[in-house]
Amino acid sequence: MSKGGIMHKDIIFVLISICMLSAQKAPERELIVWLRNGLLEVTEQKDGEWLGRINSEPINMVLSKYDIEAIVCPFPDYNPADTLRILPDGKSHSLVNLREVCHIRLNSSVARDSLFGELSSLYEVRLVEKPIPTILHTTIPNDPLFSTQWGLRNTGQAGGQVGFDIKATEAWDYWQGSSNTIIAVLEDGLVDRTHEEFVDKVIGANVPSLYTWHTTAVASIASAYTNNNKGIAGVDWNATILTYYMDPWYPSLVYEAIVSAVNTGAQILNHSWGHLTPKRFSKLEGMAFVYAYLNDRISVASSGNSGEEQRLYPAGFDDFVFAVGGVKNEGDWTDYSTYGWHIDVVAPAGENSWPYLGPEDVKACSLKHGTTSYYTWFGGTSASAPHVSGVASLIKSRNPNLHNDDIYWIMRYSATDIPPSGPDIQTGYGLIDALKAVKYATLPYECFYYTATGGSDVGATDWYMMEFPYRSLEPGQMGWRVKRHSVLKNIPLPTDVYERKIWCNKTSTGWSVGDENQYGDIYQWEIGWSQVLQQDQYSALLRTFVYEVQRIKNNSVPYGPIEWWPTTPANVVFGYTVFGRKTIASPTGLSGIPTINGIKLTWQDNSTNELGFKIEVQGGQWSNWTLIDSVGKNVTVREVQKPFTEGVTYSFRVYAYAQEFTSGYSNTVNVTMIKLPTNLFTNPVVYSGVQLYWTDNSMVENGFKIEKKIGSGSYVVVHTTGPNETSWYDDDIEAYYNQQVYYRVRAFIGNYNSDTSNAVVFTPPGIFSDTIKAIDYYHSSRNLYRDNNGNYHLVLKHHKRIWYTKSTDNGQTWSLAKNLAWTGPEIPSVVVTSTGLPCFVWQEKTGTAPNFVYDLVYAYIDAQGNIHKTTLLDNANHDLSPAMAITSDDQIYLAFIHTYGNYGSDTIACLKFNHSNPQYSIYSKIRTGFYLPAKLRIALDNSNYPHLVWDEYYFINYQGQAKEVRRIYHGWSSGSGSAKEVVAEGWLSGYYRRIVTTPDIHCVDGAIQVCWMLKIEQPSNQPWTSEIYYRAKTGNNWGDIIQITQDPALGNSPGCGKIIGGKVLCLANNKIFVTYPGNPYKSAVLVENVNNYDAIPVPSGTIGGAT
Repeated sequence: MSKGGIMHKDIIFVLISICMLSAQKAPERELIVWLRNGLLEVTEQKDGEWLGRINSEPINMVLSKYDIEAIVCPFPDYNPADTLRILPDGKSHSLVNLREVCHIRLNSSVARDSLFGELSSLYEVRLVEKPIPTILHTTIPNDPLFSTQWGLRNTGQAGGQVGFDIKATEAWDYWQGSSNTIIAVLEDGLVDRTHEEFVDKVIGANVPSLYTWHTTAVASIASAYTNNNKGIAGVDWNATILTYYMDPWYPSLVYEAIVSAVNTGAQILNHSWGHLTPKRFSKLEGMAFVYAYLNDRISVASSGNSGEEQRLYPAGFDDFVFAVGGVKNEGDWTDYSTYGWHIDVVAPAGENSWPYLGPEDVKACSLKHGTTSYYTWFGGTSASAPHVSGVASLIKSRNPNLHNDDIYWIMRYSATDIPPSGPDIQTGYGLIDALKAVKYATLPYECFYYTATGGSDVGATDWYMMEFPYRSLEPGQMGWRVKRHSVLKNIPLPTDVYERKIWCNKTSTGWSVGDENQYGDIYQWEIGWSQVLQQDQYSALLRTFVYEVQRIKNNSVPYGPIEWWPTTPANVVFGYTVFGRKTIASPTGLSGIPTINGIKLTWQDNSTNELGFKIEVQGGQWSNWTLIDSVGKNVTVREVQKPFTEGVTYSFRVYAYAQEFTSGYSNTVNVTMIKLPTNLFTNPVVYSGVQLYWTDNSMVENGFKIEKKIGSGSYVVVHTTGPNETSWYDDDIEAYYNQQVYYRVRAFIGNYNSDTSNAVVFTPPGIFSDTIKAIDYYHSSRNLYRDNNGNYHLVLKHHKRIWYTKSTDNGQTWSLAKNLAWTGPEIPSVVVTSTGLPCFVWQEKTGTAPNFVYDLVYAYIDAQGNIHKTTLLDNANHDLSPAMAITSDDQIYLAFIHTYGNYGSDTIACLKFNHSNPQYSIYSKIRTGFYLPAKLRIALDNSNYPHLVWDEYYFINYQGQAKEVRRIYHGWSSGSGSAKEVVAEGWLSGYYRRIVTTPDIHCVDGAIQVCWMLKIEQPSNQPWTSEIYYRAKTGNNWGDIIQITQDPALGNSPGCGKIIGGKVLCLANNKIFVTYPGNPYKSAVLVENVNNYDAIPVPSGTIGGAT
């Protein structure tokens, strides 16, 4: 015998039809007929039945000779599309089209056998069967209150044998079941779902008038609510019950119920019923049980209560149904239990019969009366089957990967043998043992699946007749004759499996001998089958059968070719399962590290059959090795949280386990307890570095190790502190702009480290990570240049360094910043050659106040990215305020302020040189006077003559006090001479100053444009305000001075005036506005980014009011 299994599927709830319940039901006067397609037509509903007619002249000629009461159509709504199903192995399986099944009812039973014979001979009739007398395998119950269930735990009650039970309580220590497993109870009644043991536990049909005590009792034995302080216990505490009405007298209804239960998702199908006549079964019933088997379902059936050696069906289908006999509490077989070699196991049934049921029998639920839930004594093999269904449900939910073949054989091999030793005709493999079965379904026990192809044909039978329910007869064909060939195969067995057992499964391609009915007809169900004949330590001998098959005419003459079904001996496949346990491999690579709350252990899991791992410790308060913690399967990391003492070294080891079996120990690891730091966070200093802070939780650390990684790289230790430190500054980030930099910290003591703190990530920004704002166009520490190709070049000072970056997409993204200078750089400026090479100038400030000195530094970056730097002037004693412009042929004009030295005091010098060869010549110099110039800017006109603007100290006397107001100067040179002029000067408004400062210059279309800021002193120490002014010169004439910041949107303190492309830029309220010169004044326009700025038109007409 071999069975199969199914993975749990989502439950499909179906509307269950209750058929054949009318008063007209008369099985002794009826025939069940399966017609060929299209012959049956449903015509009307009458008295609760659907009636029909048969559209076949040969059939109607036969029926016309008989007194027919009705042609009943029990499945009028059946969808023919449901006849094709895909099995778990991916193969298709055809079901009976129940739309073509009818029940022909005669007015008298006298002529039924004659009609049976005539219909059987017609080609239009696929199948004709008689209803089969059926009995429930129990006795009529009485309803005393629950007292005890010896079948689950036998303590000797009612004169029983102590310990003679199914070991349920011991099994529950391992497993109590799952609601994901569904047990279908299929019989002619429904479970009373209102009973206190079934509330919210039952699915399926709910017709209170069909609740029966038998169905309710059977369901309660399998899976009554347990541990709920009510009533009785079920074998499976948690399984869901599917109740489905089925009249076992009618094979068509049995077929429909079983198929529907399978399609609804039931994994266990319980049948506490059987036919009265030995060896009598229906072909439709057999096809239904085959469908359940091929879908990996577990069918459990009671053997019967005849007390005789008989094969009663459905328990007799021993290729795919699990047959259960009965025992009594005294430790022996129940003498009314039907027996035979098809019996698989036995289970509690009791020993009494009606009306003498009592404590020696089985306690179960009865129907609810009013508001009271009743219980009863129950007996017979009807009670035995649900004990086994409950155990099968425990196994299936414990290990959903097991197939039904595996579960059948686990229940056989785990059963407790009842003398005589070994399987016997009365008790099969013995008393079902829930404990051992659940343990067999639990690691380290496993199933290993194998196949072997081909075998030896050791002989065949003579020709004999065989029925093939799934194959159609040809016109004129009576059936098939066959020769059965026995095929043997010796297969090697693995030697690394302990407690080894072997069984065959339905992946075999050979067939069994089939089932023989009471008339001697043998039915071949065509399911994969093989068996183990014998085995030793190293090998096993398997057997299956293949057939030579030939058709037989109605006159019993064979015809047609002789074929091999299902295959030849050389090609037959033996599918078999080796069951047992393998050695549990020891874990390795154990390591440990202290955390804030304990010690975290990590190891390598080398086993696949463990249930978990156990952890032992020695050290500190544990002087001997002590079990301290455990974890589940596949877990390889565990933080052991115990009162470990800082500074103490502890030893750990780990082993795997499954049930009572264990692996060897892992390596031993020593860990000194030191608490890890926590709450690591950063306080970034943009562009220059990042400050790390953390919380010190340890009292014994020698210090902290700071680990750093870039992007997806590996952590490396970049710094080690002393004890009690809680911060560190990292200035090594210049190479990682716009990359993710990760940090973490750990404490250490000697050679032992704590676990790491939380990790933090910092992304040093590129100079601008997104759209550049217009405020960055001008600043004393920034300079932006747009080259002839529309690319932007930005140079800026930040944290005592000079940085350069470039944008090729109008400022949307910027290149990784490049560091140009490290030592006190100031006032950077940038221009770009015609070939796109950036050139820079800045001053470097060194020394201490008041004795600062300044160096003038020039640099450019070549096409290979190399930086070339030259110091043009060193040890100047004053701010140099350098500025640059470049011609179309890449000549640099570099202007700077020099107060002392060879150029004379208070002088602005302008140098000229080729961008790649700063061997300069003095192009021009302009005397500025006694007062210090500042904020120098430069532009080139159309003739490449340099024009400069700057502000210079200028004082006005007020009541004997010199008050600074400054002047804006414009200076220029043609190479042969130089000149300067005042563009604007500050003034006093009474006591309060109006200071002009921070000019900018632009040359366009033969005109010169200048803008500057006016700073306005306010009374009573109020904050100064500011305005932006503009003036343009065309030829020799200066236009009017225009205030261009009158728009209310700018407020009273705009700043940062700069001229770009004929437009003036200013800052107000942390936003950038642009206006352009005009008289009258023009409204300001908000600028968001470079594109926005470029889109603002330059006004036509005069240049800022110049005449």
